Amino acid sequence: YTETAEDEIKLLRCVRQGGESHQHRDRIVQLLEDFRITGVNGEHVCMVFEVLGHNLLKFIIGSNYQGIPMHNVKLIMKQVLEGLDYLHDSCGIIHTDIKPENVLVCVEEGRIRRMAGVAMWKHLHGELPSCCVANAPKQFERVRGPFLVDLYPTRGKVAVKPLKHQLDPTIEDCPYLEVKIADLGNACWVHHH
Repeated sequence: YTETAEDEIKLLRCVRQGGESHQHRDRIVQLLEDFRITGVNGEHVCMVFEVLGHNLLKFIIGSNYQGIPMHNVKLIMKQVLEGLDYLHDSCGIIHTDIKPENVLVCVEEGRIRRMAGVAMWKHLHGELPSCCVANAPKQFERVRGPFLVDLYPTRGKVAVKPLKHQLDPTIEDCPYLEVKIADLGNACWVHHH
């Protein structure tokens, strides 16, 4: 598994550094950090990714396998094809494993902050086991109430924008729906194929 993880990290680093100005770079999940940890079961390779939402299989199941609105299908497919174009032409990567589970929906930053805030609040009030919370530096642990947390301290207070109206992509057209391709674990380089 370690060798496979290291190969995936090389691919993900290429995605991150491949074409920073390319308009479709953001259609691929971004590796934020990678590191190794050693524990009782040996050494483990860890990858830290941006926070994303559900995969498309969740929508398929949520529609009771009846499908989602055609507008959403077209929007998703356009973005997946843009991502594949970036992978192939700018990075020299073939994904090889496109399926609903490997296409993830983007989540607004405000929603991420709220989820993190709820988790932190639950942890501080003994409602979340400590094994579920990372040991972040103290500067990242300032809680502002049960739903907001300062994940990225800046000068002064951080304003959290209200969430946009939440639409259900299984039954409603979602004009702002954004997806990203994930899981490059089976990907390969164009020149090795």
